[in-house]
Parts: sequence; structure tokens; C-alpha cells
Amino acid sequence: MMITMLDSGNREVVYIACGVLINFMVDDENRSVLKKDGGIAKLIEVLRDFAKTDWELASMVCQILWNYSVKITSTNSCFGEQESKDLNDVLLELLDRECAFEDLDEEDEEMKHFFHDTWSEDFCPVATQLLQRMESYSSDLEPIESPSES
Repeated sequence: MMITMLDSGNREVVYIACGVLINFMVDDENRSVLKKDGGIAKLIEVLRDFAKTDWELASMVCQILWNYSVKITSTNSCFGEQESKDLNDVLLELLDRECAFEDLDEEDEEMKHFFHDTWSEDFCPVATQLLQRMESYSSDLEPIESPSES
């Protein structure tokens, strides 16, 4: 249900859904549902749709994906091959200061400072950690599971 709410287009509904999903992803048993129900792709869309106007929401999305990927062994197997590529591209774009603020020309100075502060203090730390985790486990090869000892 929370994953479906990510499609609402209503910022408040998406924000509430993300808050619940952050907590859900702490529990091992809930993680598989996110990928199975298309939640990874929907979260990437939330980043694309809302990040540049709501860095707090964008940081929540990154926190969900951080919690989800806590036991990552391979970026592609964790997120999905296309989703990994899309997420990597979106994070690189949003972490680029010029890209992140290219649409702020019309905002007043106080709003520019607010957007910059929430981008640098809320979004960048968790997005950078997520991107580093993804890069650390990125490979075209899938990991070989070690046989369990009897």
C-alpha cells in the first residue's frame, strides 16, 4: 500500500509513504516487498519528480534505499540492473551542484539559501553514502555464494 502511494503525485502523501517505508526497510522481512512491488523504480521517479524542489523528501528516498540495501552483495541484484543504472544516473545528477540548482534562477535569495542548506545538509550526506555503497558493490559479475559448511 505504501509503495502505491508513491505514485500519488501529492507531495504530502508521498512524504508520509516515505516516512513509513524508512521504518519498514529496517526490518529484514519487509525489504523484498519493495523490489517485488516495483518500489525501487517508483522511488527513483520520486527523486526525479520532487528532488529539486524538496531536498528533505529526496533525502528520505535515499534513506529508504540505504536501509533497503543494508545487506547488499551486488548492486544489480539488490536494486535490479536497470534500476541500478537509473539510480546511479539520478544521484550523480542531483549531487552535481550546477544540475541541482539550475532551475532556481527565479527564487529569492532566502529560498536559494534554504534549498542549498537542505541540499548540502540533508540530501548530500545520505545520497553520497548510497552512491558509494552502490559503487562498492557494482559489478557485471554476480557473486558466487559460498557453500555452507555441514
